[in-house]
Amino acid sequence: RPRENARHAREVRVFDPVKVLAAGIRVKNYDSLDEYPEQILYSGWYNTDTGEVALTPRPADRAA
Repeated sequence: RPRENARHAREVRVFDPVKVLAAGIRVKNYDSLDEYPEQILYSGWYNTDTGEVALTPRPADRAA
């Protein structure tokens, strides 16, 4: 989804599609994982203009 106050940046979430499918979760868009934060491996942003990427791993206390 577009990143607030950043024209060329998009917020992203990285997840394991096999595990998400096995959990019965259907991912349609960025917000689909709001109720399943344990499925999010990394979150961050991507700049479509420069190619710059910033990712943050999920906190260890949420790790499976």
